[in-house]
Amino acid sequence: MLEPRSPSRYACCFQAAATGTGGLALPVLGLATWGATLVAACRTTAEDQPSPLLLLGSIAIPIEFGFTALAGQGLTHYYINWLPILSLLSGIFCHRHLQIEETGSLSTRPRKYLGPALLAAALLLPARRVLPNAVHVLTAGPRDTSRTAAEVTAYNGTYLLMWGAEVSYNYIAGLPAPTKYAYQYPLYTCDYVSGDMLATFRRDIETWQPVIVDTSSTNDRVPPIDPNLRGQRPQLEEECALSPAMRDLLEWLQRSYTYAGSLPSTGWAVYRPIEWTPTDGQGTSCGHCIELSGGMNQ
Repeated sequence: MLEPRSPSRYACCFQAAATGTGGLALPVLGLATWGATLVAACRTTAEDQPSPLLLLGSIAIPIEFGFTALAGQGLTHYYINWLPILSLLSGIFCHRHLQIEETGSLSTRPRKYLGPALLAAALLLPARRVLPNAVHVLTAGPRDTSRTAAEVTAYNGTYLLMWGAEVSYNYIAGLPAPTKYAYQYPLYTCDYVSGDMLATFRRDIETWQPVIVDTSSTNDRVPPIDPNLRGQRPQLEEECALSPAMRDLLEWLQRSYTYAGSLPSTGWAVYRPIEWTPTDGQGTSCGHCIELSGGMNQ
């Protein structure tokens, strides 16, 4: 039975394991403890039996796995309930292998370095995902939003659809979005999006004919409008980002819109309707459009 003897050290190990949530440390250590608990529970000797808390965590793991599987969708927030259980089991794992008593197979010298090694792994594993983005920000620098907004308005559209999640440019450029789906991540989730949602989205585009700025060149989660670029992103298939209805919508956009250029500051592609004429911005009001431009100033 595992009996914690140093609460401060136990808490330290728990926190070190928890910092690995962005990498592999937390699930690896948690599942390793879960497996060891199952082995110990099958033994008949009383001293080898795990504590009730450890048994509780080990029973909760398959239950949470089952609930997540029953949901039928791979949304990230469905895994939040795993974190407390995996953190508990990972903390117990660290505590067991950092005890100073002479009962384990490791000598005092290896144990001296095991704690720092686990802490370094917990920090470095998630860093491997964060550092590439940080390097991109440091090399590319921050976006000049005012300059980008000026480049967008140069296309003389009355309505602006930012293809992706950059809706702040609607406000900065003073151009309303033509649809309630100004933020389109829900439309890229094939287990969530419905045909009615995409039909409404298409109808809004047909009615208000916005200028479309495709932000996929700086966001891998956004499917490019250009089919050649879209074919270079196999992760869209793996992440189930393209439902059949979304594929139909993209094919319709390819027939109805034409490439008009790109924004120099970001490289974002700009598309206009094939049958497009510039407007003076005084057209009929779009009653259900999302006004991101003038509402605050009225």
